[in-house]
Amino acid sequence: MILNFYTRKNRRHFFVQFVDPETGNRRCLVTPVRKNEVDAKLKLAKIRNKLEKKILEGNGTLHGETAPGWAWVPGWIDQRYGNKEPSLVKHRNQWNFLSAFFHEQNVHVPAAVTRDRALKYITWRCALKKEKSKRTVGRNTALSDLRWAGTLLREAIEREAIHRNPWEKLGFERDEVKEKPELLDEHIALIRDKLADKPEWMRRSFEIALPTGLRFSETRIRLSNIDPEIKTAYIEKRKGGKKRGTRSVNTGMSVCVPQQFDYA
Repeated sequence: MILNFYTRKNRRHFFVQFVDPETGNRRCLVTPVRKNEVDAKLKLAKIRNKLEKKILEGNGTLHGETAPGWAWVPGWIDQRYGNKEPSLVKHRNQWNFLSAFFHEQNVHVPAAVTRDRALKYITWRCALKKEKSKRTVGRNTALSDLRWAGTLLREAIEREAIHRNPWEKLGFERDEVKEKPELLDEHIALIRDKLADKPEWMRRSFEIALPTGLRFSETRIRLSNIDPEIKTAYIEKRKGGKKRGTRSVNTGMSVCVPQQFDYA
């Protein structure tokens, strides 16, 4: 298994040291992660998770309940959320952060997780910056990670790695979500101007999102909810995974629907 990441003098990248399961010998590899990268911790966590999963898959004696420490987690995530891509991506990302935190705190097994580490995780997580925007992470994001970590630790109980979940019912209150400012007419005009030479689906998605407040991923609407005659899309309102009726929005543009589909 992976032993540690380390650096070498006059070398710009991190190295990883691990035990080859076939030979039992220690091996060292250079990683693509540089010492001065602001998100080096997260990138190293991703490498560690992928490498551990690859090692386990290549060693038939180390899988499932018998996998040591946290090594079973990536495979469990893939198995549990494999048919739900958005959830799969989200929880893989959450595990990358949790894994980096556990490694830094020397929490190499579920039994080493304590309740006070939940507070430490919030401080640690909020000190990191997002990969794309480089903004600091919000407290609610850290709390979301902890809430999912409770599910992870419940699985550890089922695997008899621990007897109780120390992160159950933490009782941390979420911060009030800040309302995003409403787009002004000049902003809308500027966005439409920028989208003028973009593919039609991008322009259509913006026109759907504008009056509904939908996220980009939520503008994928079923054909049965589109009425091309009156240029109207019917948006399903959901809460807790249950349908709560629909609302309609006029897209203001033609809706092209393939003829082979019955959209009545």
